[in-house]
Amino acid sequence: MHKSSRKNHSAFVPLNLIEIITEEKDNRSLQKLKETSVLNSFEAIYRNPEKSAIALFVAELIAKVVKEEEGNQSLFDFLVNSIEQLNSSESNTKTFHLFFLLELSQFAGFYPFGNYTSEDSIFDLREGRFCSSYPPHPFYLEGTASESLGKLKNCFELNTLLDIHNSDRRLLLSALTDYFKLHLPGMADMKSHLVLQEV
Repeated sequence: MHKSSRKNHSAFVPLNLIEIITEEKDNRSLQKLKETSVLNSFEAIYRNPEKSAIALFVAELIAKVVKEEEGNQSLFDFLVNSIEQLNSSESNTKTFHLFFLLELSQFAGFYPFGNYTSEDSIFDLREGRFCSSYPPHPFYLEGTASESLGKLKNCFELNTLLDIHNSDRRLLLSALTDYFKLHLPGMADMKSHLVLQEV
């Protein structure tokens, strides 16, 4: 560990794991930062423009979705393992953010129900399930985008190579961010996903 200083501010980049020691006083709402230590610096992410864009998106999503004040070891392990996979992956990052969104929805309590089939080929974003008929609202996926979501659900690793067309990836990114907003009232609009749409 080392004393916090101006020189140490470079440690505070998105997704770095940092241990902090604070000086806590009961009469303060903000506590004084005494020491910091970088536990894991994901340098490979920030040497790659595509990974950097994904990291900014993931960091923004975590900030907007994860509001727990008590410890949640399984969620923490998922986040750390996901970031480590992004950092170490040599390829196959094009669908990483989509799979991350899908897996995070499980911790948030609204993981998609059912599977894509030729009969249940429409995904109702509001109900969070695959169904056989169009819902009475505009929040749904159909066609190859719905099929691609079904493929994502059948993946078991974040860096699995999936053959999803660029247009479907963009549509899925927009739909899944909308999916979070539909199920987390008050969630602010995402901004970093606009950068991802260009990657």
